[in-house]
Amino acid sequence: MTTILIPNHNLEIRPIRQDDVEAILDVYRQSEDFLALGPVSTASVEMVLKDLEISQSEGGIFCGIYRVDGKMVGVVDYVPNNFEGSPQAAYLSLLMIAAPFRKQGIGQAILEAIEKEIKKDPRIRTIRAGVQVNNPQAVWFWQKNGYQIVSGPKLMPDQTTVFDLRKDLSLEKSPAMAEISNLELIERAKSVLKPRELSLGNSAGDVACALLSSSGNLYLGVCIDVSSGIGFCAEHSAIAAMMTAGESSISKIVAVWGENTILPPCGRCREFMYEIDTANLENTEVILSENSVVKLKDLLPHPYHEVWNK
Repeated sequence: MTTILIPNHNLEIRPIRQDDVEAILDVYRQSEDFLALGPVSTASVEMVLKDLEISQSEGGIFCGIYRVDGKMVGVVDYVPNNFEGSPQAAYLSLLMIAAPFRKQGIGQAILEAIEKEIKKDPRIRTIRAGVQVNNPQAVWFWQKNGYQIVSGPKLMPDQTTVFDLRKDLSLEKSPAMAEISNLELIERAKSVLKPRELSLGNSAGDVACALLSSSGNLYLGVCIDVSSGIGFCAEHSAIAAMMTAGESSISKIVAVWGENTILPPCGRCREFMYEIDTANLENTEVILSENSVVKLKDLLPHPYHEVWNK
């Protein structure tokens, strides 16, 4: 990682050096109101060194936040990729701003800068974080920035109790997505293809789907195969994610199975795409291979309502 400049605040973010321990300790001492939420409320060199050790063991990049005069005003620690063995996951371990420099928008600016740095890796699909349950202001901050509570409360080894947070980058709008190639969309679908066994002999993740909405947002989903006919296809899962985000218009869609098999949507999925938004019949492109695309209307020449409404 190179130095990241935050010009609006005359700050820079850069990895800490060996001689920065005292400066980090000073930030920790000015943040003992935060430390007081955990089991150890007093900052120490041992605490700093332990955090640096944990960061290194997780593959993290521990950075100082510096003013132009060289004074450290905060720290941020993040794992840029491969968090817990997943190349598609990054992790924000720590964001701490010293008390005298809070309520100036610095925390927000630092978060946006680190997220931008993380997103330079095109593999990253999620950014994860953790927040102490007894810090409602921090919970609000993370949720305001698009992080959702996905599990918890849970007791950590350091005796803090936290919520696990996750931000799904596939739900973020990106102008570049409007130009995504068929191959790229196929690869996005493959990225969530993770077959696994469930209870009672059921399974999930054998088929995965990626769709691009008409506004340029990417949505992913996998199939769930359970008894009694209550499972659903990967296309349904991706479409549900799109509908949850308030969209219904599909630009293009693909479903994959195994390493190299692209599946056309079943009849139920074809009708489903039409019924959520009738404009999809004319507009939606269904990818059958990297070089083969058909319109939904070619796969569904006679929608159910065409007959029903006669």
